[in-house]
Amino acid sequence: GYGSEMIVAEAMRAGAADYLPKDLLSAKSLGSAVAHAVEKHQLRRAVEEQRRLLWRTNAELRRRNEEICTFYHMLSHELKTPLTAVREFVAIVIDGLAGPINDTQREYLGIAKESCDQMTLGLNDLLDVARLDTGKLHVEPSLTAIDTVVEQAVTMMLPMARSAAIDLSYQVESALPDMMMDARRIIQVLTNLIGNALKFTAAGGQVTVRATQLPPEQDGVLVAVHDTGRGIAPELRSRIFERLYQARKKDEVFEGGLGLGLYICREVVKLHRGEIWVESTLGQGSTFFFTLPPYGVSMISDKKTEEVSV
Repeated sequence: GYGSEMIVAEAMRAGAADYLPKDLLSAKSLGSAVAHAVEKHQLRRAVEEQRRLLWRTNAELRRRNEEICTFYHMLSHELKTPLTAVREFVAIVIDGLAGPINDTQREYLGIAKESCDQMTLGLNDLLDVARLDTGKLHVEPSLTAIDTVVEQAVTMMLPMARSAAIDLSYQVESALPDMMMDARRIIQVLTNLIGNALKFTAAGGQVTVRATQLPPEQDGVLVAVHDTGRGIAPELRSRIFERLYQARKKDEVFEGGLGLGLYICREVVKLHRGEIWVESTLGQGSTFFFTLPPYGVSMISDKKTEEVSV
């Protein structure tokens, strides 16, 4: 057509692939326009096919993820009950309630009991990951003193520190405000971080937990777990919070476990709208930091309860 911009716009809205003014029409321009229209159609068809392929792939990945989560949940529940029974009967024998035992038997049974405890921790991690993936891991926030939480976590880990001949201590800045948090979950984060620090610190080393006030412009509390262990290579620091990430021995990072502890720590801190990161120097040690905003937990309220969901 002999057109104006209005006619061009109307034609394109109607689905035209191109627009040729009559006064500029030629075999060359017409051939170019046809080629352009065909190319545009082919590109649109290819994009649509890729979109369908991505949708099918995404649906398959969701299905597999749901299967894995279901497997985690089923495995944890099916193993936890008999494992608890095994541990209780081992404890009964250690306590002499089933008859006298000698020192060698007591030592071996103690190893079995510790192994049961380790397996229970692993199963609990699997359950937490399954809850995270299905949006069923909830936190129950309340105003809590951070010094109480730090003290409880350190007290729980003292036996492990003493058996490894490592000095475990904590320092909490005075007059820290009470924080809106799920104390049980924050203790879980702290014991996880302390446990890792103890595991990779040699006998005679130190692990220190500190809690301090963040600068006024940030507000909230900064918690740090510092160790004098072997440290973490720079190229690995961005990966250690990934789910199921397990560094090999040559990487000189975390060995053993299921590779879920730090991932759970990250997700729990995120539920509190905080941040978690690590700073480390090879051969000198590592410090894991996480923040707790004063009102960082998002409330979902009804008339009776308040809870936080993933």
